[in-house]
Amino acid sequence: MEHPLIAHKLTQLRRTETPSHQFRDLTKELVMLLAYEASESLPTQGWRSRRR
Repeated sequence: MEHPLIAHKLTQLRRTETPSHQFRDLTKELVMLLAYEASESLPTQGWRSRRR
């Protein structure tokens, strides 16, 4: 995958100087970004609220 933000966060994760709290935060952000990218091509259906 060639996404500049994902590549940047992966670079930060790979650094040995990255503190563990930042590593956890970066991992959470990466999971969200990767899930978004993976679900982008999934088919969707319209949705209507029950309230009118």
